[in-house]
Amino acid sequence: GKAALCTTLLGPHGKLAAFLADHSLPTDRNPLQESDIYVPILPQNPILDITTCAESEAFQTLAMQIVWSITADPTIRVDFSIAGGRKTMSACLALAAQCYARPTDRMFHVLVHPRYEADPTFFYPTGEEDDDTLITLAFLPFFRLRPFLPPHLLRSPEVPKTLLQSVNVPAQHHPQTVLSVDI
Repeated sequence: GKAALCTTLLGPHGKLAAFLADHSLPTDRNPLQESDIYVPILPQNPILDITTCAESEAFQTLAMQIVWSITADPTIRVDFSIAGGRKTMSACLALAAQCYARPTDRMFHVLVHPRYEADPTFFYPTGEEDDDTLITLAFLPFFRLRPFLPPHLLRSPEVPKTLLQSVNVPAQHHPQTVLSVDI
């Protein structure tokens, strides 16, 4: 959760400070702060994981709100990383990017050797590993719906269904599936 992330990454002994020091960058200007880490809330409690439809929907709503807010600033380019976390999180972020990204925004996935993919202690190559520690940013093409959205839908974050309906993409409704077998 957020506490573990803050403990691992932030502070003078966190992985971000180590990365900055390893690359001779100023460690007093850490680009990530605790206020940059968002956690969805259901109804009044932060969710600990995404294991239910309600938690998934809460994360999607949060992703839509954050992406809408960040992409409202024309002076910054957004790089969307869909690496790490739950697959649900990557899918939600990719959908939010498709809805609100501008032409200058980019989406990528981080590729690492399978040996390091599941290693919770690996954050970046330090030069002490084997040659297979190469990290690759694989930039991904994606559809951008923002130019097709009516201006009133860009005034506040919306749910994907509303945005898709506005560009005549029918949002699929999946009725309960019933299996019937005739014997």
